[in-house]
Amino acid sequence: MRGVPKSFRDDAAIYCYLSNVNGQLCAKRKGGFSMFQPRLVVLAIVSFVFTFVGQLSSQTIVFTDDFEDGARPEWSIWQTDITPAGARSFLGQFSNQSVELKLNNVPAHSWVTLSFDLFIIRSWDGNSQGYPEWGPDMWQVRVKDGPILLETTFSNADGRMGTIILNQSYPSQYPTGNHPPRNGAKENNTLGYNFLYAPGMLPTDSVYSITSRFEHQGDSIKFIFSAPTLQDINDESWGLDNVKVEIDQNYYENNFEGTLDPEWSDRTRSITPIGGRKFLGRFSDQNVRLVLNNLPQHTSIKVSFDLFMIQSMDGNASGHPEWGPDIWKLWVSEGSTLIQTTFSNIDGHFENITLNQSYPGSFPGGNHPPLTGASEINTLGYQSDEPAPMDSVYQMQSTFSHTDNQLILNFTYTGITAGLIDESWGLDNVRLEIVNESPPEKTPVIIIPGVMGSELRDAETNELFWLDPDKAMQANDPWLLALSLQTDGITPDTNSRCVNGWEKICDENNECASHSCAPGGRNLIAKDILNIDDFILKGYTEYKKLVKFLGENNYSFRRDVFLHAYDWRRDLSEKDKDWSAIKFLRNMIVEIAPTPNDRVNIIAHSMGGLVMRSYLSYYSDDHRIETVIYLGTPHSGSPGTYAILMGYYKLINDKELLLSSINAVTSTFICQNFPGMYQLLPSDPFVTEEGVGGLTLDETYQNLPNSTLVEKARDFHDFIKDFNPIERSFAINGSGLATFSTVRIETKVKTHEECIWAFTGNGDNTVPQRSSSSLIGDREYFVKGKHAELPGNEAAHKKILKILQGKENDPDDPNEVKTTPFELGKTWNWTSCCPINLEITDLEDNVNGVDKENNDIRQDISESGFFSFPNNESGFMPYDNEYRIKIKAFNDGEFTLTLNLVEPDESISKTLAFSDVPIGNTSTGDLVLSPDTDNVILSLDVEGDGVADYELTANAEVPTELSDRFSERGDFNKDNNIDISDGVAILSFLFLGGSTNCKLAGDTNKDGAIDVSDAIYILSFLFLGGQEVIQENVLCE
Repeated sequence: MRGVPKSFRDDAAIYCYLSNVNGQLCAKRKGGFSMFQPRLVVLAIVSFVFTFVGQLSSQTIVFTDDFEDGARPEWSIWQTDITPAGARSFLGQFSNQSVELKLNNVPAHSWVTLSFDLFIIRSWDGNSQGYPEWGPDMWQVRVKDGPILLETTFSNADGRMGTIILNQSYPSQYPTGNHPPRNGAKENNTLGYNFLYAPGMLPTDSVYSITSRFEHQGDSIKFIFSAPTLQDINDESWGLDNVKVEIDQNYYENNFEGTLDPEWSDRTRSITPIGGRKFLGRFSDQNVRLVLNNLPQHTSIKVSFDLFMIQSMDGNASGHPEWGPDIWKLWVSEGSTLIQTTFSNIDGHFENITLNQSYPGSFPGGNHPPLTGASEINTLGYQSDEPAPMDSVYQMQSTFSHTDNQLILNFTYTGITAGLIDESWGLDNVRLEIVNESPPEKTPVIIIPGVMGSELRDAETNELFWLDPDKAMQANDPWLLALSLQTDGITPDTNSRCVNGWEKICDENNECASHSCAPGGRNLIAKDILNIDDFILKGYTEYKKLVKFLGENNYSFRRDVFLHAYDWRRDLSEKDKDWSAIKFLRNMIVEIAPTPNDRVNIIAHSMGGLVMRSYLSYYSDDHRIETVIYLGTPHSGSPGTYAILMGYYKLINDKELLLSSINAVTSTFICQNFPGMYQLLPSDPFVTEEGVGGLTLDETYQNLPNSTLVEKARDFHDFIKDFNPIERSFAINGSGLATFSTVRIETKVKTHEECIWAFTGNGDNTVPQRSSSSLIGDREYFVKGKHAELPGNEAAHKKILKILQGKENDPDDPNEVKTTPFELGKTWNWTSCCPINLEITDLEDNVNGVDKENNDIRQDISESGFFSFPNNESGFMPYDNEYRIKIKAFNDGEFTLTLNLVEPDESISKTLAFSDVPIGNTSTGDLVLSPDTDNVILSLDVEGDGVADYELTANAEVPTELSDRFSERGDFNKDNNIDISDGVAILSFLFLGGSTNCKLAGDTNKDGAIDVSDAIYILSFLFLGGQEVIQENVLCE
């Protein structure tokens, strides 16, 4: 039967196929197919007759998933389960939720067939007649922006649970169907699930094979599977298995039996004298065009047709130039000639003349007997002048490369003819098939995540510790102690510790005075990349975005794309230990590419790039490595790591991530014995000190908590330094964002306190550009984006794909990818010095500052940094926002607040400074910092009573009336000198009733009291070389 796919050619199947024109459903049954809605049969057959005459379906599988290796990335939820009986892997279990399957880059097609096994698990109540509190238990599959393929109910309530029997709608649609429970199920109680609330733990499950065929065009399809009315998952659940999507790939067909299409330039139609076959023609010496517009994405086109050669076609006309040659041609406008040949019907019956033809060769060149290759001879009923039968039919075919969205196909005859009574031609059964060639076999890709990018689980219980978002909600994050290592960086630190100070170890009774204890380190192992299978999509999802992108470009997860999870706490240079990242990577590469002729590609993010470089230092001759793409790798370290290990900076500081709630103090404590963290330290000096110059790394790192790991880190960078054996080595780095890059230490003259500046440069907000660009021998590209987001960066995705395809030299959008860093925006760099804390709030109420209540650091402002150094604070934030800066004193003294406007070339164009401002320990201040504003005013509340006492202008001298309210500690008589008269004045005040202009200045030794020891302190300093008086201001009132 014309129009019926080969796979449907039996009576029962044809019946079902005809009925499915309007998207109805068939379920495979023993002996054939059955209809769900037979009342539509007549309408369907009518639609079939007018729609499908002359069409042949070519079905192609575009998607399958049996979930044996997990779920493919095309699914919105990757949650899989294994049946208790038979150990069958399937997608699920699900309850009241939707699951989507999205297919992109689907080849051209007109029809789609979806088939799958549906698992109905436990106590489904079907239509739930008489029990409205239980149902109905609905299940649906639909096409987004398309038809509902199935909306029905299922029931497992077959009387075994008590005496209740509840019917279901399936195999009909809801609400019309009312069939016995389990009607149409191909399996019953085979999966091993029990209904927990039934006596005897009854097996309760069923399996249905469902197939749906529907009309569809477009290069993407999204199926939505859902069950909106179920009870909890322990009562009713469902799953999917053996999912398959097939398409009919025909794009255009015409047998000219019905209405003629407007795509033809000449719509002349004839009927053969014999057989009454309708065809396009007859034509003589002319060109006929077929124009197709808006073609879907494709790589080539296959055209086939029947060519009718009618009456006295003279072929090459050798010896009779007055008759020919009769040339027939198929060609593409603005394209190639596909066929150019001649045909001859002159086979000796006409005046004993025989004229050869070029076909099946080309003209000129071919010289074959007349009618060579014809599929039919003299079957159409046309005659020569004699009269005698004279016609032939050729089945023609050509496949040609084509990618444009418009095709103009020309059918042309040029010859010497007397018109239609002499020679003519026609077309029948024209078919064009759009072809998307299967992509070549992919070189497998291994993704190596960065620091903190792999899950860590208890080796015995499989309990998730890094990172379980539910645990991250605990105050002070005591759960982090499970990650603790001893000072060797290898052995778990199992000591329970006091929650009021992690340095304190709980006693043998697991007690810590009046405070609680938190359990210590566990034996943790890496299991998977962070959040790669978390179907709730909470927290960090950048690696999942990368896997999905690759999946959309025909890289199948766990077939072409593999994930290298590793314990990021450990020594990256170790290659033999069971937990070694190098050992895991080596085993994975050898398994994926078992012979030296096999190849793998690597995408390594952040610390993952250091893992890769360590691997290459050991296995420099591993020819399996074809391409390495580094994403934001800190080849020469990151200063932010130093600040984290010293407790100056927050380990995770992106408000958009759930992880930002992790306590800074706790995370710094547990990191102190992580070798991997130390290997992220800068390998080049980055600190300068006023009056000293640049500090060496030994001088900079001397106060880090674990000197042994510092040395190991130095050895590691020496091990991988200046070594890159991979020819196809690429870097895609973030840029255009202010990034902590250098430190400058300044010393206050009066108090000798060190105040530290955190200076910025270009980078990705975490890794300075000079570090990510420091690998020799790689080709470097830049995107604008944050470090943590690089694996999910869309511009980076496009470049990754080009590199994997070997098309890295193809032009990039300069707004997305460059070969030079994106320009750094204007940035505020600031520092305070000293006894004040700052709280900075932007227009969106994001806050940077010290959270003293929770012993934490807040850094919520996007693309900013906040550092809490021992004596001061420093930081940076984007210029193009408005900030309210609140100041709160924590001691008496003087403060300086300096804000530098840093230009894109890292020069300073503006400095706003409030210098040597005297304050008391309750003083507060408030200022607003806006773009392009020079007149910045600081409202100073000296007493902290909520009333501003002074309006201070940036870069101006401190008002005299403000200075007069303060005195230097020890200057009891307030004469601006500390000498013997101050000691005498203190004694006079204590014993003789003497007066003073600044009583608090008499607390010379800063013990909170004014007594004779303060006078002795001054005299000892002046005459006996005693301890110097602390030089700071105190509020006299």
